[in-house]
Amino acid sequence: MGTVRVPSEKFSLSKWVEEENLRGHYCQCGCGRKIRVLPWHHARGIPRYLPAHNPSAMTMETARYRANGYLTAADVARQLGIGTTTLRRLEGKLFDPVARRGTRKIRLFTPEQVKSIRETLKEKTRLFSDTELIPLQEVARQAGCAESTLRRFKGKELPPGQLLAHPRKTWGFTPEEVPQIVAWVKKRIRARRRRRNLSRDELVKSPDVT
Repeated sequence: MGTVRVPSEKFSLSKWVEEENLRGHYCQCGCGRKIRVLPWHHARGIPRYLPAHNPSAMTMETARYRANGYLTAADVARQLGIGTTTLRRLEGKLFDPVARRGTRKIRLFTPEQVKSIRETLKEKTRLFSDTELIPLQEVARQAGCAESTLRRFKGKELPPGQLLAHPRKTWGFTPEEVPQIVAWVKKRIRARRRRRNLSRDELVKSPDVT
């Protein structure tokens, strides 16, 4: 009795690479950049992250705590308008030491603790005034620009701001002034890009000088 041979389709690695690239694989860090599938990914597996984009164990652990409603020292310091070093120095003096959690002993705060710390700072320091002021560092973060840019144009093209007597001195702006600053920064960025594009167009159109 003879054997029956069923012809099998020949596997093409280059075709597989082409199909996977057409399907699209994107970095899982959230940057939105596409991962280029290469031939050796068939044996090793297609990576989930671009090089240097994969989160560290510390980052992933912190993200889990944030998802459960906790805040890190950096989060709290940003909300209060102070530095993390200042927050650490005030711990055990103006407020009770916070618990360290996880294998890396991350300092975590609950929203209730942050509220209590804010009230204590209002009572025992001049950190907050009757009109809530947003620190220059936080305004720069919201506007997506450098702090030096706000300092340079403060009082000229931007509101002058008010000096905050924090545990460390800085400038603050009212909640009404922040949207104006953000809009000004975006307009400035658009104007800069427009000038850059015009310069490129002029360079392309200009005849070569021989």
